[in-house]
Amino acid sequence: MFRPNGQYIASAVPARPRTHRLRQKKLGDGNVRVFPK
Repeated sequence: MFRPNGQYIASAVPARPRTHRLRQKKLGDGNVRVFPK
């Protein structure tokens, strides 16, 4: 997907499992805004 939104989601999907946990512990609420899903 060449769309900016699609590219952002595709990049967030693979980094979600590890980055999600690390950011959720530090930012928590901030992560929800960066990664809605």
